[in-house]
Amino acid sequence: MPALSARFRRMIQENVTAEVRAEIGRQDLSQEALAQALGWEPSKLRRRLKGRVSWSVDEIERIAAILDVPRSQLLDPPIRRRRAVS
Repeated sequence: MPALSARFRRMIQENVTAEVRAEIGRQDLSQEALAQALGWEPSKLRRRLKGRVSWSVDEIERIAAILDVPRSQLLDPPIRRRRAVS
């Protein structure tokens, strides 16, 4: 299986970050509350939300479970989700 291009990996990371931020807002959570639910220091979550550290697959799965959203919501680009709903 070919490796993912750096551009594609960056796009996924940016999408996860945007979706986590959006879901935090939709659920009226604080970053601190999400970090606590994850068992993280707030700085660990902030580094990911600022794009300084990449999300791991395990982290994406845990966040999706905590936020009670499907993994696909965090991973799929918004345009793809809109097409699927239409």
